[in-house]
Amino acid sequence: MIDYLVNKIKLKTILPMGPILPLPFINQIKRNKDKDSTHGDAIILWNENKGCLTWLSQFKPKSVLYVSFGSLALLSHHQIEEVAAGLEATQYPFLWVIRPNLIHGQSPTFDVDFLERVKNRAYFVDWAPQLDILSHTSVGGFFTHGGWNSIVDAIIVGVPMLGWPYFGDQPINCKCIEQGWKVGLRLQDDDNATMETLVSRNVIKTKVEELMTTKKIQDKVNEWSLLSIKASIKDGSSSNNFLSFVGSLKSHVFM
Repeated sequence: MIDYLVNKIKLKTILPMGPILPLPFINQIKRNKDKDSTHGDAIILWNENKGCLTWLSQFKPKSVLYVSFGSLALLSHHQIEEVAAGLEATQYPFLWVIRPNLIHGQSPTFDVDFLERVKNRAYFVDWAPQLDILSHTSVGGFFTHGGWNSIVDAIIVGVPMLGWPYFGDQPINCKCIEQGWKVGLRLQDDDNATMETLVSRNVIKTKVEELMTTKKIQDKVNEWSLLSIKASIKDGSSSNNFLSFVGSLKSHVFM
């Protein structure tokens, strides 16, 4: 895309940047140690529940599915039931972000029997420290709406994604997850399908299990993780381009 814009559209001053994440976080992932500490400095919409990080520590590496559909997506009560049943059927532990307004402004409720059945392998939060969760060694998959920030978070820490778009750029983002970068799967193969289309528990179960067990997806996201870290650290291409951009602004605006 960058080559096309430069060579065909003749835009000569494009400076590709990204991922743009807290530098301490980038450096920590690069060192590959102390992954379970918090990173801070993030702008959040709700109070984060960091107790989930302690909960995650009881599970084996790459065994937990993280489920979060962002800050805007809305689901029907029926669809929430299908997601819950699909997650239960996989037998994988899961950490699910349940926003208070997830069901068209209302807070989801779950059957008491369901909560009893999954109590030893499920954790529900209103909002969560996403970078800390995705970089936790226990997390092996991310069921996501495919927002750009979430994709960047997952790629840089090397977590495969199951994309289920809601609106905007998310359908094409999810297609890139599966067909472009090959770092995950889409919940639905239809390019036009979004969360407005009901998805059954059986489809959710099948896709989650495929995501959590497919080695080639994990290998590919690891490759992209290394590339993104290399670009983001000091003297990396993204870091240098960002400094060039800031320098350009200073020279034209402040001098």
